[in-house]
Amino acid sequence: MTKPHGNIIRLETDLGGFVREAEILPFIEGRGPDVIIWGDRCFKLVPTTQGLYRECFAYGLAD
Repeated sequence: MTKPHGNIIRLETDLGGFVREAEILPFIEGRGPDVIIWGDRCFKLVPTTQGLYRECFAYGLAD
């Protein structure tokens, strides 16, 4: 059995430096995640470039 191919994404630092490329589950075009969390790092989708995420600041709220 073959696995379905997902979408290739690219993670970059906030200044555009390469972090990694990864394959995620396939999503309908334009409906992928807005944010990717990888370990303790957070990456936000660059809306003008498909599959590109740049590192961003995130803050977690505790109840």
